[in-house]
Parts: sequence; C-alpha cells; structure tokens
Amino acid sequence: MEFLALPMIGIGVSIVVELVKGRFDDTRITLAILFALSIVCASIYYVLGAKGYLGSFIQIITAASAFYALFIQRFENNES
Repeated sequence: MEFLALPMIGIGVSIVVELVKGRFDDTRITLAILFALSIVCASIYYVLGAKGYLGSFIQIITAASAFYALFIQRFENNES
C-alpha cells in the first residue's frame, strides 16, 4: 500500500494548487500556499505512517474513489 500513498498525496496537492492558481494572480502567494500545503500533507503522512493507520487510510480512500467512479458518477450521468 505504500506505493499508493505518495501519488495520492501528490494528486491531491496538484488539484488544490490548480484551484489556488485560479484565485491568485501573484506567483509568490501560490508558491507560499503550495509550500504550506506540502508541509501539512507531509506531516499528516508521517503521523499516519508512524501510527500504522496509513494502510487503512489508503484502502478506504481507494475503495471510496472506485465506488464513486464506478457507481455514483454513472448514476448521476444517467439522470441528466
């Protein structure tokens, strides 16, 4: 499960950075937010890994995203 942790964190940070870039024109503000977000994500990753919760957390997130992609999103598209 360790091989899934870092890409998932990277994807999440990338999505947030794209949202932030749309709101702020100044590159320095975007970089400061990216730096702070990276520190927070790294800290959460370290704490979850040290406590042994990381594997369970990744399994839950992976299962939830797969369920959403396979079932919920499909039904939302059919209702439209």
